[in-house]
Amino acid sequence: MPELPEVETVRGIIERAAAGKQVVGAVCARPKLIEAIDTELGIERIVGSRLLAVERRAKWLTLRFDRDPQIILHLRMTGQVAAITPDGAREVAGHPVPAYDAPLPATTTHLTLTFDDGTLVYLQDPRHFARLSLIPAAILGDYLAERNLGPEPFDPALTTERLAAGLAARGRLKLKPLLLDQSFVAGLGNIYADEALHHARLHPERRAGSLDAAETARLRVAMRAVLEEALPIGGARIHHGKATQINGFPRVHARKGEACDRCGTTIEKYTLAGRGTYLCPRCQPAPE
Repeated sequence: MPELPEVETVRGIIERAAAGKQVVGAVCARPKLIEAIDTELGIERIVGSRLLAVERRAKWLTLRFDRDPQIILHLRMTGQVAAITPDGAREVAGHPVPAYDAPLPATTTHLTLTFDDGTLVYLQDPRHFARLSLIPAAILGDYLAERNLGPEPFDPALTTERLAAGLAARGRLKLKPLLLDQSFVAGLGNIYADEALHHARLHPERRAGSLDAAETARLRVAMRAVLEEALPIGGARIHHGKATQINGFPRVHARKGEACDRCGTTIEKYTLAGRGTYLCPRCQPAPE
């Protein structure tokens, strides 16, 4: 599933290509994509609206228009967004299928937005998981609040003290499943949980309540550090279901059998809470 860096990349692509422009066409090839909150707000109502901004909260994108409906988009596991401007410039992010240079629209294209200067924004999803909600602006805040999202790693409110309190309150839970809980910290997924724990030198099965003050501070720094490393490169690249390295990232995830770049120990993989989990057994010693 796309995580915070990948979704932020999609946000930037849509905003750069289409912010300030008016929608002149909206075609939905798969009606089940849309979960309209107000049944009177159909996708055709987008036509004539001007896109003001594209915002992100955790893994949710909000396309804000100058009139209702507003769009909230979640790529889920296999969503992909492409934007093509009139000069032929093309930016794509999200799932690697279809190929980033494939002709569009494709058989997997579920939504096409056309803007007044000829810019095209496409949403495709080969497995039909992505969802789009049409929402009046007046209830956008309530809608996101109902998702019960925790603070993001970059949120100034996520201080070491607040993180420590959250860990203590969930003391018996294991660290990696807790980091995947969007109500605890929003935006992290399987790749970045592995990367953060490796950066912080913490085993995925450490109990949340077992961290001391120094370890808690390391975890907070690590969550931010791995996102800061991923954002400039557009997040992780997935090929054949596996993350591949760009400029040395990811450093541990999907690198089973390779050497840890910190200590040289062979990286291991096992399953924790149903998720493939990677770690360095030396940098991240198992709890007693």
